[in-house]
Amino acid sequence: MDRRAAAFARLFEGVREGAYIGTLGPENTSTIAANPHLKLVFGYPTEVPEQEIRPLDGERFVDPQARVALTTFGEAVRLSELSRVASKAAH
Repeated sequence: MDRRAAAFARLFEGVREGAYIGTLGPENTSTIAANPHLKLVFGYPTEVPEQEIRPLDGERFVDPQARVALTTFGEAVRLSELSRVASKAAH
């Protein structure tokens, strides 16, 4: 691992905020990485493999519409970003 990647890995692991990297689909999630603080916040034991960390799956939400709003927001952000990139490429 190069120095930059190692620095980001230390930051990700050491930050005292829950950090999650993964995909958020309409029905479930797929976790790529979850830092120790996120595991703590969501009540997962520290030894649980990252692929088993699923803090944003539908059954974790009391209000299903809250998850819909979260996924819709994510789609809106991605579409906005794609629109901006396409606009820059056209000029």
